Amino acid sequence: MKRALFLACVLTVAVSPVDLCAQVRLGVHGSWAEDADWGLGGRVAVQLPVDRVPLVLVGSFDWFWPEADEIEDYWEINANLVMRPTLELIAGYFGIGLNLAHTVAEDPFRAGTFSETKAGINLVGGLIYDGILTPYGEVRYEVGGGEQFVVTVGIGINLATFTGIR
Repeated sequence: MKRALFLACVLTVAVSPVDLCAQVRLGVHGSWAEDADWGLGGRVAVQLPVDRVPLVLVGSFDWFWPEADEIEDYWEINANLVMRPTLELIAGYFGIGLNLAHTVAEDPFRAGTFSETKAGINLVGGLIYDGILTPYGEVRYEVGGGEQFVVTVGIGINLATFTGIR
């Protein structure tokens, strides 16, 4: 699964390397999750060169600090394909993606810890302000993987501002 996602990203960059630079946004965000509590993370969004449908590939990483005593470490990686039906100043988006959740917890039956990694599917939607700085808010429901509801608020930077490519 990781190889397929990596190959899809490389293929996207190879198809239109000059145009792609203008369509990349990097961001940082804070998240609250139903089970994993609070977290921080980052994301990259790439507008795909599709003519008729405005598709965006959004990858994110979240590191959470669960308040549960038995969980020592929890993080998630998400890769979502979203559609932005409008390309106006404030745009809504929705989509589906993959979720990879990793937990390190105390083992209640033996001394020490155990780790577990699960894959699942995301249902995602949100709003984004389309400018030089791009604040966004997002909700994500994870079916499998992390199996939780996540609310994310963050701010991104449109790289076209720094490269001059439009």
